[in-house]
Amino acid sequence: MHLLKAPFEVGVREEKSAQEIVFLCFESPWPPFSGAQKRSYGLLVELARAYQLDLRLICRKPLTVEQRAHLGQFASRIVEIPRIDQPLHEKLATLMTAAVCKIPYHVAMVQRSIESLGSVPLVRVEASGKVYASSIAWTSPIQRRRGPRWIVDQPDADVQFWDLYGRQHPNALMRIIAQLNKRLMQRYCRIVYPNAGCLISVSEEDRALTQQIDPAARVEVIENGVDCDEFAPDPTVARQCQLLFTGTSAPRNMVALRRFIARIYPRVRAAVPEVSFVIAGDFRESARAEFAGVPGIILTGKVADLRPYYHQSAVFVNPFDEIYGSKLKVAEALAMGICIVSFPGGVRGMPVVANESVLIGSTDEELAQQIVRALQQPDLAARIGNSGRAVAERHLDWRRVLGPRLRRIVATVMQGQTDSDGPCRQGVHKGSSS
Repeated sequence: MHLLKAPFEVGVREEKSAQEIVFLCFESPWPPFSGAQKRSYGLLVELARAYQLDLRLICRKPLTVEQRAHLGQFASRIVEIPRIDQPLHEKLATLMTAAVCKIPYHVAMVQRSIESLGSVPLVRVEASGKVYASSIAWTSPIQRRRGPRWIVDQPDADVQFWDLYGRQHPNALMRIIAQLNKRLMQRYCRIVYPNAGCLISVSEEDRALTQQIDPAARVEVIENGVDCDEFAPDPTVARQCQLLFTGTSAPRNMVALRRFIARIYPRVRAAVPEVSFVIAGDFRESARAEFAGVPGIILTGKVADLRPYYHQSAVFVNPFDEIYGSKLKVAEALAMGICIVSFPGGVRGMPVVANESVLIGSTDEELAQQIVRALQQPDLAARIGNSGRAVAERHLDWRRVLGPRLRRIVATVMQGQTDSDGPCRQGVHKGSSS
């Protein structure tokens, strides 16, 4: 991800309200390398256009001077809360807290991190406050009290994410822990969903999953968006016979990459021997070593700006067949006007149409065939890429589409009454499901 320029233009601040919202986030959302960081950054920027933001971060390490300066454009206050589950003994203590209190691991981690600071001011968040939480992990304050002006973002389907994580993680112990965490998350969501003012899903599919847990919950959809001014095609750069994959060493990415390289990439190279495959992003050294010997593969390592790789590549490969949430990398690829070839599950939650704005293969062989088609038919690839760019502009642009919608949703929630902020018993508040 390139280091984005300040997004505020002349006149944009004129609509800013005096109303303050506490924005809760994991790690610094800038510079945004992971999908979660990119989403949090988009939310932060768009909310800052209309509200005064009090930004509170759970951080593995302190913000740099550059990070503080950049985030200071959007937040009137920045509070850092050190994440305390890094040494093994603290991680075990967090697991114990999760088990004893019957809460998900990351909820326990946030809770313990805040409690470790004792009486430090501006750390605790009250259920009665105006809050935008970037994930359910922050919601301990509304576990027992209603938070009618709390908005909880869902980068993934909260429960189903852990089911998939538990099936895909390479470590057997982590798979067991993830499945236990799934059960804790399911229980916790039944308690917390009814207490929040609004939940924000990234797709209609995730909205439906959330309402299975709490049919009465208010659930809105803000897709994984992209700044279409920053991410745009460059017609002056010639596309090469090159495939592109972007991401990190997250288990979902590694599962998809291993399948692609073992089953699909050889078929593509057999038909188009000159093709190369760029894997761009922050992959661990072990992942780099695993793929380094495969012919034609280029691993970029962590890069500040992915746009040159989008510009020069002919096809963006998206070999995911099982996800929850949606892939933010797909939104970026659509905006960049590159031809996307994907399994059906990889474009879950995205407003794309097969053979119009994306090429779809349902099997390994079909995906390889679609990639070869796109490589051998530049006009087809260009048509798909241009259509994808139009989709991004109409549906996924933060500034013109998602940002205004987000601010309208937030305005209605923040204008809610506070006289119902009384205590509620776990699991019996109106609208909860068992």
